[in-house]
Formats: sequence, structure tokens, C-alpha cells
Amino acid sequence: MPDRTSLGSIVGTVSADMVDDRGHMNFLAYQAEADRATANFWESVNVEIDALTFVTLETHVCYFSELLYGDSYEIRSFLVAYDKKRFIVSDWIERHSVLVCRVDVLAICFDPHSRRAAAFSEKTRAQLQTLLQPMHTLLTLNRL
Repeated sequence: MPDRTSLGSIVGTVSADMVDDRGHMNFLAYQAEADRATANFWESVNVEIDALTFVTLETHVCYFSELLYGDSYEIRSFLVAYDKKRFIVSDWIERHSVLVCRVDVLAICFDPHSRRAAAFSEKTRAQLQTLLQPMHTLLTLNRL
């Protein structure tokens, strides 16, 4: 169950198509699951669903343990920073409430019609402010 500071969670199980030849969840699977969590975050905060989307500019991945074939996991997402066009989400991939991998995503608000970066609306910025969890506050949640 996600705690009150996360933006929600998604759950999954490591399937055969997600593992390498050693039975470990592969890099691309971690990235795909983090991307799914970030998209879930965006859908929860973007009040102009039809008008704007986001584009990932940068990712940073930290592995603390590994997921193996058949392992169940939960991904909790935290908004750690934002400005007028960008946001940083930290996606925590956990097995049995223990942090296995953290994927930090820097993304920018994007207008697909103009093909340019766009500023968040006032409503979206207000929503972001209510969800902000600066990284220093997350350190107390770390369950390594």
C-alpha cells in the first residue's frame, strides 16, 4: 500500500520477456516500467489532458538490488522538483517494500501541435505544488 507521500503506485511481476539470460530483470524492462509510472504520474496531474504531453529529457538509474523472474514489485512515484515547464519524478521500484531500483526522470511539458516545450497551466502548477516531495524529505523514506 503506498504511503501518503507517494503519487500512487503500480504493481507488476517480472515476466519471462523482461529477463536476460541470467534470469535478472533487464535494463530496458526497468526503464519501461519507470516510464509507465511516470506516464501514470502525468495523467494524474495534467489537467489539460488533450492539449499537452511530456517528453523525457534525462534519466538517472540507481540499482540497489535486483529483480528476478517471478518477483512481484511495486513502483511508487514522487515529485521532487518542478519549474514552469519541467518536472523531476523519482520512481522507486520496490520488492516487499525494499528499494531495488530508483529511476529519476527529468521531463518537460510538450505541446504536440506546435512541437515545442510549453509552460504548465496555472491549474497544473497548483496541482504540482500539492504533490511536491523534495528529495531531502524522501531520504527519510528510503528503506535500504
